[in-house]
Amino acid sequence: MKLKLPPAIQADLMLLTATILWGSSYLFMIAGLHDLDAFNLIALRFGIAFLLAGGVFVKSLAAGGMMPFLTSCLPGFLLCAAFAAVSFGLKTTSASKAGFLVGLTVIFVPVLSALFHRKLPGVKSALATLIAFGGITLLTWREGIRIDRGALLCMLAALLYALYLILNGRIVKKETALPFGIWQFGWCFGAALLFSILLEKPELPATAESWGAVLALGIFCSAAGFLLQTKAQVTASPTHVTILFSLEPVFTALFAYLFKGEMLSRRGLIGAGLILLAVLISEFTPEKKAEKTDLK
Repeated sequence: MKLKLPPAIQADLMLLTATILWGSSYLFMIAGLHDLDAFNLIALRFGIAFLLAGGVFVKSLAAGGMMPFLTSCLPGFLLCAAFAAVSFGLKTTSASKAGFLVGLTVIFVPVLSALFHRKLPGVKSALATLIAFGGITLLTWREGIRIDRGALLCMLAALLYALYLILNGRIVKKETALPFGIWQFGWCFGAALLFSILLEKPELPATAESWGAVLALGIFCSAAGFLLQTKAQVTASPTHVTILFSLEPVFTALFAYLFKGEMLSRRGLIGAGLILLAVLISEFTPEKKAEKTDLK
């Protein structure tokens, strides 16, 4: 007798796996950006993701028809823009500040969702979001507040990714989730390649380390991670998705410790604990009915 998990638990496991994969992506991005420009790296990782996922799931891609191809265009462009913004932001601001600012996605998603739906978020979602944001702040913020060009680009990345998650949640359907996710890779690859040709000098990685980083980003962090996220969003709300994704800095810190010997400070450990608390609140406490008040 096969054990079949409820759809909500299946979605959470998919999101948790994607979050673990993305927690490792920073190490690969640092290695890849040593030899490649930003759009070049984005084009390579999503080109690999598109070819791999499209080849493995070619029947699903063909069966999906034209609708997933068309509806995935805007999410694909938003995905490319978000990655580009944070990549260029990292050139003029620190990684810790960038991590905090990109973490604003946790706040942007429920705020934008409330505005779009003209409804207030539920108490549980609002509380978990605020606690998660506080945890991200403690885990990643190590500098004084100073808004520079890089910081603005990282905030833009958070906004773009929030819009991407909300749009994904509105468009994706159970029967077309897989081709919808795969075509996003294609659109993101095409946009990044175009900008790389116009603004950079496209090239292939020159070292084994860079190739390893690009392949890991393309296969695991892009193909596997984003397909899991898209599949999970069939049943999970964008706000719930961002709460689980707030675990990403925790896994990033863990990988940094395992592979680079970096230790979390006491404040960082408290921040990680707050993020875990937010996930527990989101997962295991009953939700009061969301407020039906129209925001008119």
